Amino acid sequence: MSTQRASTSLEDFQKEFGLHQIARLIAKKELPGAKWKEQSQKEDEIIKQKVKRFFYFLTKS
Repeated sequence: MSTQRASTSLEDFQKEFGLHQIARLIAKKELPGAKWKEQSQKEDEIIKQKVKRFFYFLTKS
């Protein structure tokens, strides 16, 4: 049950802030002190993974 709540909270967060801002926050946390270019590449990687998962979900539905 707590997993479902966490998932719902993440979904709410995504709706409120958008995928790009979430990717930026994750990149900053995973790469503290990294240069802008490295963080930008990490953001792109996170967004691509998220989009792939979304399309995979659509094809399996």
